[in-house]
Formats: sequence, structure tokens, C-alpha cells
Amino acid sequence: MKAAALFLAALASVSPITTRQDWAQNTCDCSKKLHLTLPELRVCPEGYVDVSVFWDVECDQIGCTKQDYSAKCGNITTSPSNEYDI
Repeated sequence: MKAAALFLAALASVSPITTRQDWAQNTCDCSKKLHLTLPELRVCPEGYVDVSVFWDVECDQIGCTKQDYSAKCGNITTSPSNEYDI
């Protein structure tokens, strides 16, 4: 039993579990838009995750919330855009 506990402790120290806060911290890229609406594309560009609900492809930066983006980068552009800078 002690060996199992030591093994699990060693395993946890070798591969730490990333918390949601750690994962999202400092992952916003201010040189890119937080949210993209791309009706002409079928997939999101690299660094974005698909958050589409309907037909148009909508993408958000991976690991970046509106609050994180606003705190790190300032104003959020809320108007949909068909252009993106990567």
C-alpha cells in the first residue's frame, strides 16, 4: 500500500495536472482577434477552436476567455469579421 502511495506521489510530481486557471493564464494573443466569424471557411485557423452553433464557422482563441482577453489586451471587438490576422 505504501508503495502505491509513493508511486502515485512520484507520478503526480513528474506530470503535474494543469488546472483550468493555469491553462487559461496568459494564453490570449493580443495580436489576434478573440473571436472570428468565417462563413467562407470550413475550419478554424491554427490557434482557434470551433465554437459554431449554426452554419457559419465561428472560432475563439484556444484557452482565452472574454475576461482574460479584456484584462490582457483591452477592448474586445464584438463586430463579426470575415478577415483575420495570423
